[in-house]
Amino acid sequence: MTNVTQPQLATVAELLRKRSIDAVLLTSVPNVAYVTGYSPPWEMWPGYNPYAPDPAVCCVDQDGHAALLVPQLFGPYAEGATVPVDLVETSSHTRRIAPTAVSGDAIAARLGRSVARLGYESHSLSRALQHAVSERVEVGEWIDLESDLDALRVIKTDTEVTAIRRACELADIIQATVKAHAVPGITELELAARALEASWVHAGERHAAIFQLASGPVTATIPSGEPSRKRIEEGDLICTDVAPWFGGYWSDTCNAVIAGEPTSQQREMFAIVHASLGAGLRSARAGIEARELDNVCRSVVNDAGYDYPHHTGHGIGVVHTEVPRITSDSRETLAAGMVICLEPGIYIDGVGGFRHEHVLLVTDAEPQLLSTYEHTL
Repeated sequence: MTNVTQPQLATVAELLRKRSIDAVLLTSVPNVAYVTGYSPPWEMWPGYNPYAPDPAVCCVDQDGHAALLVPQLFGPYAEGATVPVDLVETSSHTRRIAPTAVSGDAIAARLGRSVARLGYESHSLSRALQHAVSERVEVGEWIDLESDLDALRVIKTDTEVTAIRRACELADIIQATVKAHAVPGITELELAARALEASWVHAGERHAAIFQLASGPVTATIPSGEPSRKRIEEGDLICTDVAPWFGGYWSDTCNAVIAGEPTSQQREMFAIVHASLGAGLRSARAGIEARELDNVCRSVVNDAGYDYPHHTGHGIGVVHTEVPRITSDSRETLAAGMVICLEPGIYIDGVGGFRHEHVLLVTDAEPQLLSTYEHTL
């Protein structure tokens, strides 16, 4: 394998050395993207394809050598990978192969005849593929590294922060487009389509996104739901919670706007949520406990006579929701280099719900906002 000095790869190799593990098979979407940059369209991965049912696999050894094994069908999407790529043969309409056996051969070619201690991800390596590898490679011990790998990703590199910032740009554009076109008469689907089109145009390519947009009293429920054919009415509160996935990294922002002139109650709800988010942003520094940060945001809402039935925030990166968890019972401590989302809210039955969310980089001083869209009525 070719030695690559990519920071994320070096971090995984260091973990293997510390645990005296010879190599690891990365099979989850987040960890393969983390090490290789491979992030094809969301529908293809982790979607099922009968011609290529086995996942992309990244083999990493403790010396920092790596290779990405990708089904031939998806080869064009691996051209930007940061490690060497092996294309694994796939079935076609004229030729059927045993894909798991072929994948096992490809992995064995990279691992060699024997591995004393082999790491893997228990939730994403299928038993069939694990068996195929065991038939071809003498594995002394299989070591589940899933939790260790999750912990590795908590502190972000500068390159990762840049990638998250790019995803945040797309979230900002979506929120700004929703606000600009949120007028009575437009349907929720039309509004969402305009926003997503603006994001694709800015990105220069199609990208995936978790996209929730709802209007009216239904926004008081969690989650509010997917955009529908419902036409937005005068005075409707419109809540947009969007998480673009771009280049293997996520963003996640939420905003609520009014179609027309806001009522005094809507103005009050906005002001409380805005103050709660602001308090959280001022407090989100390295060294604060996650539960304390939850209390900072939640107490502003509580003091106004309300509460919200969800977490105050969460970490984000190659996974949409990861540690730290900003909850009332979390004992995790924020550290410089973490990227988190804060999202306090207010929800009133029969009226609707406000939720304001930003993505930020934790530092020893005030956090750096990675999403910069301004929450306004």
